[in-house]
Amino acid sequence: MQQELSTHGIKVQTINPGAYYTGYNETMADNPFRWLDDKKHFTKRADLRRGFDDFFATPEGKMDPTEMIERMIEIVPADDGKFRNVVPKVIEDMLKAHQLAAWENKI
Repeated sequence: MQQELSTHGIKVQTINPGAYYTGYNETMADNPFRWLDDKKHFTKRADLRRGFDDFFATPEGKMDPTEMIERMIEIVPADDGKFRNVVPKVIEDMLKAHQLAAWENKI
């Protein structure tokens, strides 16, 4: 989209929020349980539920959305800046480390 719209003078940026406590992440985490079947799938319902519950119990799993709102107010109207904006910084750092590990991973 960024490449397609640049010829029209339109700038595109993305905002990747962390797991802010808005209800969206909690709803998204519940969706697999509508179709996940222990008899058909390798991933077991209890294991997936435990993973979600463990994550939502951490500080990163229930962050105050005020921080995200404040950053969006800064990012959206800006005439320059990064294409990819990950908020908060701790999540940006975690994603970068995860992606680097994937590139360097050996079989």
